[in-house]
Amino acid sequence: MLKVRGRGPSPRVRGGGTGLELPPPPPKKKPAHPNLQGAKCWDGHRTAPGANTQRCGCRGVQGSADTPGNPPQMLPPAPVPHTGLGGPARRRRERDSNPRPRGSQEAAPAEPCAAASARPLPVLPPHWITSCRSRAAQQRIGQRGAAAGWGGASCGRLCADPGMAVMGVQVVVSLLAASVMQKLAPHCSFARWLLCNGSLHRYKHPSEEELRALAGKQRPKAKRDRRVNGVLDDKPLSVPRDIDLRLDTSPITAVDALVLRYFLEYQWFVDFAVYSTTVYVFTEGYFCLADPKKETNIGVLWCLLTVVFSVKVFFMVMRHYFRSEEGGERSVCLTFAFFFLLLAMVALVIREDYLEFGLEPGLAGVSSNLESVLKQRGWEWTVPLAKLAFKLGLVALCSFLGACLTFPGLRLAQTHLDALRMAADKPLTQVLLHTSFLAPVIVVVMWIKPISRDFLLHAPMGKQTVQLMSDSAYNTARLWTIVGLCLLRLAVTRHHLQAYLGLAERWVEQMRREAGRIAAVEIQRKITRIYCYVSVVSLQYLGPVILTLHCTLLLKTLGHHSWGLYPEPSPVPPAVSAAPPRPGSEDGEDVRAAVEQITGVLGGIFTPLFFRGLLAFVTWWVAVCQVVTSLFGLYFHQYLAAS
Repeated sequence: MLKVRGRGPSPRVRGGGTGLELPPPPPKKKPAHPNLQGAKCWDGHRTAPGANTQRCGCRGVQGSADTPGNPPQMLPPAPVPHTGLGGPARRRRERDSNPRPRGSQEAAPAEPCAAASARPLPVLPPHWITSCRSRAAQQRIGQRGAAAGWGGASCGRLCADPGMAVMGVQVVVSLLAASVMQKLAPHCSFARWLLCNGSLHRYKHPSEEELRALAGKQRPKAKRDRRVNGVLDDKPLSVPRDIDLRLDTSPITAVDALVLRYFLEYQWFVDFAVYSTTVYVFTEGYFCLADPKKETNIGVLWCLLTVVFSVKVFFMVMRHYFRSEEGGERSVCLTFAFFFLLLAMVALVIREDYLEFGLEPGLAGVSSNLESVLKQRGWEWTVPLAKLAFKLGLVALCSFLGACLTFPGLRLAQTHLDALRMAADKPLTQVLLHTSFLAPVIVVVMWIKPISRDFLLHAPMGKQTVQLMSDSAYNTARLWTIVGLCLLRLAVTRHHLQAYLGLAERWVEQMRREAGRIAAVEIQRKITRIYCYVSVVSLQYLGPVILTLHCTLLLKTLGHHSWGLYPEPSPVPPAVSAAPPRPGSEDGEDVRAAVEQITGVLGGIFTPLFFRGLLAFVTWWVAVCQVVTSLFGLYFHQYLAAS
């Protein structure tokens, strides 16, 4: 007897049997749909028995219409009964259970009955997110929110104000700039173009065969020919120093640049500075044309990141000097660090009548605002300590920046002298080189009040004084002057880098004037080391320029200066007032109120007047470090190195 195991309908038995067919199991009773029992739709409307709540256009919540305070509960979709069929049969069964009217793709929403429209609508809490499909339902839920005192409708797939943008223009531009920088870096890079555009030529080291030929030596062909008295003569090759060695040149390509030390760091840093400046220019134009009141200038964030990365690059190069085997660079960095520490302490005690940073008025405003905040908690005694700690931290920062800018200044002096020697027959190039070298001196002088501001605002004309420009015009002219000097430094970059690469030829010329012999490996190592160090020299040259430029941009924005295209806003500090607490106990509202309160307090403490003083001092200090180190470099390379 044939037994068939399993549940449900069984297939027909094939084979040499009797062809018996098992009877199908009795059909299961289809569960009653909740809509057939007069259920309520998702918006609380009473429907007649047999009506389909899936076809109601409101799609609200399932709750009690008589008791509006009940917490709303989402009505789960009606379960589809399992028929044991799949594919076309299952789709046919679903289509038969939910018929659609002919001539339309979607069923028309059912009109709520009169009894349902008379009932009060359930009240939704502000944090409850629903999904409304019809405009009428959105209006109904908005009326509930207005009746409950929430201030308007906030019901949709995004539970927010429909008129509020998710991302502003500045955020979109920032994300676009970051994406472009990441995608285009392998294909289009300003830093790589600056080194590998074909205008810079490197000197290739001579091979061992070329040095043997210049020295008049023949390389033995067999190992036995190198035996002297039975002993193998395998000494390194040495040649006379006065050989007529001529170095071949080759343009630097992208493939050649891959072996350079810190080339990837150099490329990323310079490209980021370029994109940061581009975003800042866009945000400045956006604020000038659109004049948004409640938006924060996101270009400030890009400039702050550029300043931080500049300091990081300086520290990376200085750490490389500290790890050197010779140790002379370490002593030079420490010496200049202590010297700049003393110089910063002297600069901070000079009165504002001579150095017009505005740091003291800014600190006074911060102290008064901070005292009013801390006095409520009984901590007013910490205000003098905070002021002292700020000045000590500023002095330590100045010492660190001075140590980091020591070797960039020394290198700038060396490349400046070599660039002038290479441009001996080009007077215009020499004028540009001298102007770019004196650019930090001009920046330093512009903050010395008796010879800059007082002279221009009260220019002596015989027995009378004439005012050539106003205070705001002088601030604007100072900003534009610093930006122009930075662009001039960038324009003569190729001359300085080519002058550094010319050190290989100068070293060979100096070697010819010496007597004795030198190992061939030493010649190759010296010439190769000069080329492999060109990316570090590029960082040392471009790093101070980028740092000065972005400190100036921060000074303009955070200090409420103007580019001269629109009136300069007043840097008067606003009164510090805590935001009143908002009614409500929701977590989101509490966090938003706390953030607004903290932002208001910090905005009242760190005023534009404080940022004017701080950023003006930092910009001036970077210029002072470049002036001191470059002048010492001129003296060293002209007198000490020659002796």
